Amino acid sequence: MSFRTYIYIICIGVYSFSPSLSTAQTYLNVAPQNNIVEAYGPAMIAGGVSFCDINNDGWDDLTYSSCIGDSVHFYINNGGVFQKIPSLVSNTKEVTQILWADYDNDGDKDLFLAANYSSNKLYQNSGGLALVDVTVSAGISTTPTSTFTANWLDFNKDGHLDLFVTNYLVGPNDINELYKNNGNGTFTNIAISAGVTDSLKEPLASACLDFNNDTWPDIYTAQDKYTVNSLYQNNQNNTFTNVGIASGANLAINAMSAAVGDYDNNGCLDIYVTNTQQGNKFLHNNGNSTFSELALFNGTTFNGIGWGAQFLDYDLDMLPDLYVSGSLIPSQGGISSAFYKNLGNGSFSQISGTGFLGDTVRSYGNAIGDVNNDGFPDIAVCNLVQPHHVWQNNFGSGNWLKIKLEGVISNRDGIGSWIKIYAQGVQQVRYTMCGQGFLSQNSFTEFFGLSSAPQADSIIITWPSGAVDKFFNVHANQLLSVTETETNCDQNNPIALTVSVKNNSCNSVLDSKIQCSA
Repeated sequence: MSFRTYIYIICIGVYSFSPSLSTAQTYLNVAPQNNIVEAYGPAMIAGGVSFCDINNDGWDDLTYSSCIGDSVHFYINNGGVFQKIPSLVSNTKEVTQILWADYDNDGDKDLFLAANYSSNKLYQNSGGLALVDVTVSAGISTTPTSTFTANWLDFNKDGHLDLFVTNYLVGPNDINELYKNNGNGTFTNIAISAGVTDSLKEPLASACLDFNNDTWPDIYTAQDKYTVNSLYQNNQNNTFTNVGIASGANLAINAMSAAVGDYDNNGCLDIYVTNTQQGNKFLHNNGNSTFSELALFNGTTFNGIGWGAQFLDYDLDMLPDLYVSGSLIPSQGGISSAFYKNLGNGSFSQISGTGFLGDTVRSYGNAIGDVNNDGFPDIAVCNLVQPHHVWQNNFGSGNWLKIKLEGVISNRDGIGSWIKIYAQGVQQVRYTMCGQGFLSQNSFTEFFGLSSAPQADSIIITWPSGAVDKFFNVHANQLLSVTETETNCDQNNPIALTVSVKNNSCNSVLDSKIQCSA
């Protein structure tokens, strides 16, 4: 029996709405009580949101993008309560995406603003959130473009974050940019020589992921107006090859988001791509550098105007679920948002009691963070015209673990690292990224559900540098902050570590067992 046939059989009866799976409202919108009253627009489409800690106090903050004539909105999280602060930048252009990252490895977060019909901006944090515009001196183009999405990554694994910027086709010269970090505060655009220009295409989203588990970040671009999605495989020599056709990732739809996660815990990263009413697409990673499209079979087509999407384990059962935000237009039908519970058998079901079923707001980008540091992933959403949402997770049951990385040899934020944990015979993986979904940014802290497990039996972190850190018998319900090489793993004299793992079908270099010294 083929894999596709198997999925179709198990989905019969679960694709429909399943009220029995949840009885209490899990997510509550806490934006009003935090005086978050802003909205994006009026505009054709809305922007995104960043849900990460920008002042290094251990609490995830919120930064919302802005429309023309408005300023970027900054909310500092003070112990679970958000406080709006004066805008840290004077930019009043149409800002689409906000990306915080420590590109100069000095310990504080710098800021990149992607702009539509204007110039992109790079701000260096000189300390205490004092942001200095270094766009010109850093070598970032000031030519007005229609940039929707960008990502920080370390494509050459030299310990310095590089910047990938997509440009929507308006004129013949509108191509993507790949800025190589020179390590001295400047960047060089090598997009043409690297082969990632997406010439004559219309990208609305991008994701930097390691799709083939070789530890080198690849680039996926989601294209609007049927201009065919691209998957650029990292050749490990400052160049990329578009393997979209060979991999089966070359969707030709109105693609608007690219969510990355491992929904079936097989150790390989899957990609969920939003679309218009024709239906979203779910690219299952087969573990051999190819993908199979399964949205119709696993119940995640959405069939509305989909924008942002994120994988998250909302109920801590060790299975990544899926949230989709969309723009409900009554005359066109469809739904505004959907929450899909992972049933653990390859399929999903839209469930009651989440709090999203009555959502009729036109929503775009969304991001994952933790409002109150309770270990349950929360969702921030950027809305058009109506006030933004901050959905706080009140599920309240199950064990969890949060992991935050600090690179030493690798980039300071640890972007491009693989985190693998084992608990109760289940393997979970996360690949750290900067820039997710539609124009948004998740927390730098990675969330893991542990269900009823009192501990993670082992945690293996593979850094971009090749360094490996391991931890054993880590108690649940805590934040584990990890500094690169702190466990002194001995890679020259490995000792076999036996771990029984269910559903590990991906052949991966990450499966090498390296015992840490005592």
